Amino acid sequence: MDRRPKKQFYLSDEEEALLYKVAVISFPFIIFGVYAIINWIIPNTRQSECAFWYFWGIYCPGCGGTRAVIALFEGKILKSLWYHPLVVYSATIYLMYIISHSLNRIGVYRIKGIRFRIGFLYGAVAILVLNCIVKNMLKFIWGITM
Repeated sequence: MDRRPKKQFYLSDEEEALLYKVAVISFPFIIFGVYAIINWIIPNTRQSECAFWYFWGIYCPGCGGTRAVIALFEGKILKSLWYHPLVVYSATIYLMYIISHSLNRIGVYRIKGIRFRIGFLYGAVAILVLNCIVKNMLKFIWGITM
């Protein structure tokens, strides 16, 4: 008989409830933080060059993330996807999670809150890697820069 613990791909109900509370409490801080960065910090700082770009002349896995967040907050979803698709993916998962759990908690029992899955993280890593590969291929093969 195999006594090894099985891999857990879902959170327990208690962990799921805690994750929901953290997501709801962090929402206004995320909105304020992004607003502050876009309106106060970025305009008042000198832009530094990415170390990947400076040393190797390639795009790093995070290149375009700030521009993607700004574009998303301006309502330019396609532009945000072009800059960095992980931003739109993360925002979509976050909002689906909060909305579905909130509707379930206020009594809409037909809607079950989506459960956190490890696949969400695997998807994020895949998007991060593919985005970096595609951007560098566009740059080196076809001369298209971001």
